[in-house]
Amino acid sequence: MDAWNSNGWFAPVLAEISDKLPSFAMTLCMSAFVVVVAVCLARVRWWLSLPALPFFASWNYVEWGQLNEPYFGGLILEEMGVGYVVGQFVAINLPVVIGALIAVRFRNVDRSGSFRYERGA
Repeated sequence: MDAWNSNGWFAPVLAEISDKLPSFAMTLCMSAFVVVVAVCLARVRWWLSLPALPFFASWNYVEWGQLNEPYFGGLILEEMGVGYVVGQFVAINLPVVIGALIAVRFRNVDRSGSFRYERGA
């Protein structure tokens, strides 16, 4: 009689909050995919990777908004803990930082693969 009501029909079981949230690995893979696309675009022109920045900014805003929500924010922290919250922000922002460093390296490398050093006047 756990998931069945008195008529014999299956009653929907309410899932916990954690069942509806993406895992750390899924968030990291989604973030890494966007960063790989941005880095590939940065190899062509460095400024082609800039449209990825509003995407990550809005993603951070949505994640922060979930935590600040009066009802679900407390449930997320209670059920998943602070480690999940920190992990999500690391999974979103760490690939961005690594991708930015790679894009800066591509900007300072000429087509032969060696660094360009410009002499000051």
